[in-house]
Parts: sequence; C-alpha cells; structure tokens
Amino acid sequence: MPQNQGEKTGERPFDAAIFDMDGTLLDSMGVWADVDRAFLTRRGLPVAQDYIDALTAMSFPEAAAYTIARYDLQETPEALYAEWKELSREAYACHVVLKPGVRDYLLRLQAQGIRLAVATAATPDLYEPALARNGVLGLFDTICTTQEAGAGKDSPAVFLLAAQKLGIPPQRCAVFEDVYRGIVSAKAAGMLAYGIYDPSSAASADAIRRQADGYFTSFAFPMPGDV
Repeated sequence: MPQNQGEKTGERPFDAAIFDMDGTLLDSMGVWADVDRAFLTRRGLPVAQDYIDALTAMSFPEAAAYTIARYDLQETPEALYAEWKELSREAYACHVVLKPGVRDYLLRLQAQGIRLAVATAATPDLYEPALARNGVLGLFDTICTTQEAGAGKDSPAVFLLAAQKLGIPPQRCAVFEDVYRGIVSAKAAGMLAYGIYDPSSAASADAIRRQADGYFTSFAFPMPGDV
C-alpha cells in the first residue's frame, strides 16, 4: 500500500473541506461494483472493468445514458436508475461503514473552525441513512449532489456549488477524493485536492499523486497547519 504523502505548511491552507463520499468517507465502492455486476448479470451482459471504472465519476443520469448507449438497451434511464437504487438501498441503510479515522478527522477539522461539505453522486435516500447511521450527518454544513449541480465529477460544478453554499472562495477550499477525475476537476475549480487511497482506484494511484496536492492512505494524517 502507498505511504502517506502530503504538503507541509505552517499555516492553515484551507477554510473549507469538501469530501467525496463513496470511497473517501465511506468504505462503499465495493457496493457499487456489486450493483454493476448484478445489473449486467441479470441481462446476460459481460462484466467489463472499464465499464465499472467509467461510472465512478458519473452522476446517475450520466451513468444511465452511458449504459443504455454502450449496451444498446431498450430501457429508459428512469428504469435503470430505479433498479440501481433498489440494489444499493439496503447496503447504504444497514451495512456501509466509515473508513477508519474519518469521524475523528471531521471532528478535528470542525474544532478548528473549518467548514465541512460533501460532494457526491449519491442521492439523499442513500447518503442520509448511511451518514446518519455512522454518526456524521450532522457534522456537515452542506451536502451537494452531482444531480443538483447538473454534472458529474468530470466537471468542477459540484465542488463549486459546495463552495458557494459554504460561502468560502474556491481557492480557500480543499477537496478530498479517491477518484482521479474528481482530483482533476477539483484542481480545475481552483481548489486544493487531496487524494485518498481506496482499493477500487489503486490502479490510478500514481496519476492521482501527480495531480494532487497530497496523497493519503488513511485519515491518520496531520491537521492543516500542524506540520
């Protein structure tokens, strides 16, 4: 596993922290891989890793459109969306857990007066029960979705929306992401971008390191301004 790597600074480098949810706050990427496999298997379609990888930065509408076009499905986006929700809802409500150290890190940021946000492709019926059951829903000042922003993580829109809702300039925001395309979009928004290791994105770890302002294998890393 890669080692923690982050920038060193004597001053607090950001006033707001914007967190991706799946694969960053939550140990949940395996859920979506299982959903993708179940969805494809029901239709007798091959499970291609590049398909699973492609969906990681997409909003639900984008993923539905991509899936229908790729597999020439005679189904509506709404039908795909409903099926994915049905396959994932129980896991989020009952099983998905925080990555180790997440709650403590959020509390430490909050104690320093840093505003907290989530920027996610998930919808409220998924993120609310998962974050609430894990005791962190109330720590966030705002939660923004790619649906609300009108674009997936290939665009900086959801990060800029979070900054706007927090009332913090983009250049004073930091994004925590496990997916390469999210890191690239955070940088395009003018924000700091910190890569968080997740097994699902291990193949792109080197690319994330090259783009990010820091890369971490866990949430056991220094607070901003501590080093």
